[in-house]
Amino acid sequence: MMNNIRGLLIDIDDTLIRFKPGAAENNTGSLMGILRQAALDLRGLAEAEIDRRMERVKNEISWWCWTDFIRELELSPEQFWKYAYRCEVAYLEPAAPELTPTLRRLKRLGLKLFVSSNNPNAGIRHKLRLAGIPAEEIDTLFTALLGATEMRAMKWDREYWDRAVAATGLDYDELAVVGDNRHDAYESPRAAGLPQT
Repeated sequence: MMNNIRGLLIDIDDTLIRFKPGAAENNTGSLMGILRQAALDLRGLAEAEIDRRMERVKNEISWWCWTDFIRELELSPEQFWKYAYRCEVAYLEPAAPELTPTLRRLKRLGLKLFVSSNNPNAGIRHKLRLAGIPAEEIDTLFTALLGATEMRAMKWDREYWDRAVAATGLDYDELAVVGDNRHDAYESPRAAGLPQT
């Protein structure tokens, strides 16, 4: 079955990035906390005001993106993403020392690389930078970013995988899922009809 594989659906958290050895394990989804801290540090907003604004986004936008929070907190997107990178690079690193060269080799072999994530695409881009992939190379290395917000489904839902496969332009049997979470990277895609490799 591996001979038919033309594309890889690759997870990020604990697949492309991981906690540095000895780092206090926070949460690879810690951007909510970083947004709060950025609003305090960069804008001087009161905590109650930050909570009110963040709750408004969560309550009013079903499939929010990080840019919705950035806008609501009146942060500069460029300044926020630099701030978030400085915070998270302290405890997150590429999952393997030769990660970017390995992905480049896979691409040269003719495989289409896709990122599958429960993050919105803006968070995917941020985490790919934390994985050591240069920002200017993301769009050439990866054929598409398949974030949950953009797919309007989470990876534990069959709908996510159906929409993700449709977005790749490939057939189910031409794709393999790469990830660390048994449910999101094996059971859910398998239930949706993706082959097990």
